[in-house]
Amino acid sequence: MRLSSLKKDFWDWLAILIFLPHLKQIYSVMSEQYKEILVLENQMEAQRLSSMLDEEGIPHVVRSYYDSAYDGIFQSQRGWGHLEAPEEYEDTIHKLYDNMKGST
Repeated sequence: MRLSSLKKDFWDWLAILIFLPHLKQIYSVMSEQYKEILVLENQMEAQRLSSMLDEEGIPHVVRSYYDSAYDGIFQSQRGWGHLEAPEEYEDTIHKLYDNMKGST
């Protein structure tokens, strides 16, 4: 076995191990129709809401508007990012978000 082949196998396995915990979320995004539910103000808000949704078992994706090519200019215009989830969870997500905003 050649060294270059071993290096390739190592990087392939490393990629699998890194993405393995995220495969369930990636699969659910691919198999369900997600829609933009709400715009997030900052990264702290995004992390906190994402943790709350994880606890509730609500599938979701947080998308940042940051683009390194434009050095975050879109975040100052459109907000930090947004949350996407299946439409059936929209009311629940808004209630959790309102409760989170009210508790700070």
